[in-house]
Amino acid sequence: MTHLMQKIVAFEWLEHVELPEDPIDISAGLTKSDEAYFLTMVSTTRRLMKLFVISVLVGFLFIPTGCGPTETKVQKGNREQVLHLSNGSEPESIDPHIVTGVPEHNVISALTEGLVTEDPVDLHPVPGMAESWDISEDGTVYTFRLRDNAKW
Repeated sequence: MTHLMQKIVAFEWLEHVELPEDPIDISAGLTKSDEAYFLTMVSTTRRLMKLFVISVLVGFLFIPTGCGPTETKVQKGNREQVLHLSNGSEPESIDPHIVTGVPEHNVISALTEGLVTEDPVDLHPVPGMAESWDISEDGTVYTFRLRDNAKW
C-alpha cells in the first residue's frame, strides 16, 4: 500500500481520526504528485459511479420489454393462417420405400402430393398431381391423367 493510500484509508475510514475543520489542512504533508494521484482517483471513481448508475438505469429500461405476455405459436399461427406441425421424434429416413413410422410419414406427406388429395370440407377425393382419372367397369384398373405442370 502506497503512502498516499495509507493516508486516504486513515482519513476516510478510521473513526478515531479527528478531521480538521479547515479543508486545506487535509492535504498537509502530501506532495504534489500525491495530490494529483488523489484527485485522479476521485475523478475516476466519480466517472465509474456515473457509468454504473447509467448502466443500471439503461438496464431497467429493457426489463419491461421482456415481462409482458408473449404470443404463443398457436396465436401466431392463427393470426398468420399457418398450421404448425410437430414431428415428435427425429425421422429415421424420408425414403418413402423404407419408412415405417408416423414421424417419417408426416414429413413425406408434407413434402409430396399424391395423385389425388382430400377436399378440406367433406374429404371426397379431388385431383392432386392427376388432372383426372377413370376407373374401369370392373373397378380393377385406374387410369390417371397427370397435370402438364407436374414436377417429379
